[in-house]
Amino acid sequence: NLWVIDYDNSRVLKYNLPVSTSDAVLVLGQANFSSGSAGGSVGANTLYYPFSVAVDGSGNVWVADTYNHRVLKYNTPSTSGIDANLVLGQADFTYNGRNSVDGRGFYQPYTVAFDTQTGRVYLADGSNNRVLWWNNPESLTNGQAADGVLGQVDLLSGSSNRGGSVGA
Repeated sequence: NLWVIDYDNSRVLKYNLPVSTSDAVLVLGQANFSSGSAGGSVGANTLYYPFSVAVDGSGNVWVADTYNHRVLKYNTPSTSGIDANLVLGQADFTYNGRNSVDGRGFYQPYTVAFDTQTGRVYLADGSNNRVLWWNNPESLTNGQAADGVLGQVDLLSGSSNRGGSVGA
């Protein structure tokens, strides 16, 4: 399958491969294909300018929901408009405020990715200038703290300053 971010309509579209038509077969982040908006109410079935999508080895879909400051996991979605099953970066599905810099919160996540060798899920916490990771994505709970960080000295460090020093 091919998953595509429709950033301006705050949704993710699924196309079956090989793509033989221009019509998507599933939509996440909006109730249906005719819905589309930039933002709106925060919930388990909404997105606000998603920036990245990744699919893990089990077929679960992970979305970096950038302006809601969270990552959502959809367990092998098969229906449009469904609720996500997991949220990282927020305590629950009803809050979307900018978070404190710690292992649980992030500010404007940009990219979510998987390492098939280690089993880790990685998140680029863009505005805090760091990458967070979780070791066992299948056992995560809502709002769970990251297991590690790259780009900062610890999970309590980060900066929304785009400048800064350069180093290894």
